[in-house]
Parts: sequence; C-alpha cells; structure tokens
Amino acid sequence: MLDQERLRLSVRYSVHNPARIASVAVVSALALLTVACGSDDPKSSDTTAVATATSGAAVADAIAVSMSDDGCDPASITAAAGDVTFAVSNDVAGTELKSEFELLTPEPKILAEEFFEKGEKRDVTITLAAGEYELICGASSNPRGKLTVTGEGGENTAELKVDPAKLQANVDKYTEYVNGQLADMVTSNDALYDAIKSGDLAKSQELYMPARVQWERIEPIAELFPDSDAKMDSRVDDFEDGPTDPAFTGWHRLEYLMFDQKTLDGAEPFAADLVDNIAELVTLVKGITIDASTMINGSAALIEEAATGKITGEEERYAGTSLLTFASNVEGAKKVIDLNADLLEGVDGALYDEIEASFTAIEAGLAKYANGDGTYAQYDTLTDADRAPLQAELANLSENLSRVAAAFGLEVS
Repeated sequence: MLDQERLRLSVRYSVHNPARIASVAVVSALALLTVACGSDDPKSSDTTAVATATSGAAVADAIAVSMSDDGCDPASITAAAGDVTFAVSNDVAGTELKSEFELLTPEPKILAEEFFEKGEKRDVTITLAAGEYELICGASSNPRGKLTVTGEGGENTAELKVDPAKLQANVDKYTEYVNGQLADMVTSNDALYDAIKSGDLAKSQELYMPARVQWERIEPIAELFPDSDAKMDSRVDDFEDGPTDPAFTGWHRLEYLMFDQKTLDGAEPFAADLVDNIAELVTLVKGITIDASTMINGSAALIEEAATGKITGEEERYAGTSLLTFASNVEGAKKVIDLNADLLEGVDGALYDEIEASFTAIEAGLAKYANGDGTYAQYDTLTDADRAPLQAELANLSENLSRVAAAFGLEVS
C-alpha cells in the first residue's frame, strides 16, 4: 500500500503516503488481452480506454467535485467521452491530513488516484470512453460516487504488435505466479501471527519481512483493492494521531510496535486483522481480471515507486529492511520481463538488452549489502553515496520498463 509517483499499481486512501501515488495509476490502462485471475472464466475485454490522470491549470468546463466526510458531492455525475476534467477540492473535515480522489471501473480497475491536502483544489484530467465508473472521495468507507460517460471518444487506439495467443499465455503464467504469491502470503503471515500471539518478540521481528515480500512482489495487483491496501499497507505519515492512531493498521503498525517500541503489547489484534484481511484479498484477487496492460505497466510502476519513494527508506522505516523491499520489487518486475522475454526480444531487442542490463546492475548493487541468509544490511547504514547508484539504476530501469507497453502495442499508462 508511492513524492508524487503516479504509476505504482497501490491504492492509497487518505491514510496513505502520497509518495506511493504514481505506482497505482500505472495500472489504469485497460486490457487488450484479459485473463481471469484464478478463474476458468476470463472476462471479455471492454472498450474503455483510459490515459494516466494529469493535473494542470484550471479548465473552464471542468466538473466541480467536492470531497467531503460523506463522499463525493455531487454523488452522481454525467460527462461526455474524451478528455474529462474534474475540479477537485478537499473539503473533508475529518482528522485525515490528506484525502484521496480516485476513479475506478467496476472490475475494479484504478484509472486515476490523486491525493489532496486539506483545503487543496486541483484539476484532474482523464481520457475516458463511454461507460460506467465509480468515484471515491476521501475515506475508503465513504459511499462511492457514480460517473456516467456518454457518447464516443477516448477509445483504445493501440494496435497489438505481438502474438495475442503468446501474450495471453504469458498473462496466464503471471496469474499463476500471483496466485502462488498470495498462497505464500497466507502462510508467512500465519507464522507471523503465531509468533506474535506466543509473545516471542525476537521471532516476530525475524518473521516480519518474510511476511511482507509477497506483497512487494505483486504490489501492482494487490493494490487494485483500495480497502485492502489501506488496511494492510498504510503508512503512519497521514494519520493525525501518528503511530498510535487507531486507524493505523496492518504491517506497518506491527512494524512500529515491534521495532520502534520493541514490544508486542497490543500487537495481537492488529496481527489477527491482518490475517483476516489477507484472506479477503486472496478472494478479491481471484475474482478479478488480470490483463496484459496491468501486467506490463505494473512492472514499471513497481520500480517507479522504488526509485522515487521507497529509496528514501520511508516504507520500512522502523525495521530498516528497505533493501529487502527493493529486492522483492525487482523480483516481481523481473518476473514479468522473464515471462515476456521472447515477445520483447522480437519487437525491440535493444530495449530488452537494456532492461536485462539494469536488472543485472541492480542485483549486483544489492548483493553488496546481502547478509547471505536472505536478509540485507540495515538501510540506515548506507550513505547517500551508497544509495545514489542504486537509485539511478532503478530510475533507468523504470524508464525502460515504461517503454515495454508501447513496444507491445498496449495502452501506455
């Protein structure tokens, strides 16, 4: 569950760190090829084509949307297909420091996600085709607003440049990978819960990061579900009451207790909720469609977030395990490229070579700090000079990964 990076398939609600924004929006592009995740009945592709949300100067015909404690005002909106601009204002009176404006398709598929400071007003422009959409304004528990887009325009104009059957086969394999990671997530977090319940602090600390790595590998898919993401992977930054705020839950609440406070007092209920939320996430993911665009763009989003947000150490700030987070992000992105290597070499061999070179360089850079047991050095032991080449290579990889969708003829988000 990132600085304004809008391409890390994460879903960030009002309690989330804005540094995670970019990675979520990357999964907004709709599928040219779809496959049901964990299902034998793939959903058919729809005709909605969406561009990445952008912010800019005020637009005269923008649709005014107020985010309030009760959701979107107005709660029902009609717009013409094409470029749709929302003049969004954060009028939430609650305790959240930031609130989120989000646009989704019913599947769900996140088409835009923007965070607003209290009182902030900003335009958000999105290219939309005719269809029905949902809006989230403020807290994830708020009623969802409805958006109806009429007419023609905003269609997906990309032409697929790779073999559709081979691409579908790769999506099938990626779906299997995602489902396998979800199964491992259940197992690793059950073990973490058992350690916490037994009162073994040292064991709980040891099991914390192994319980996180599956999420970090498949984050673009997991973050398709804002409610789950908010409950499981939220940061402390946007809670008015800080780390003791009751709404601050999930892995990072446990991380705070175990590594900052060095206690398990009060941890068991949060661990139990996390186990329940993971079970719910498994059901949710198996009920949706993973498409080629989400798979390909998601790999770029994952590395984008690592390069622009996680490189600061903000995510695992209490445990100091950010290097393992980077390694897991890289592993998840590399899985996508490995599955699609033949296709990418066929349409752009030079791009494939550049991407592979970056993966090799990043893996070599991380290996310098490996402890030999699957863990890495504490992140705060690295200097700025240590971090700089790693950040540069992550940024270079992110840029090259963002070119793969166009090389394949998929919608670029």
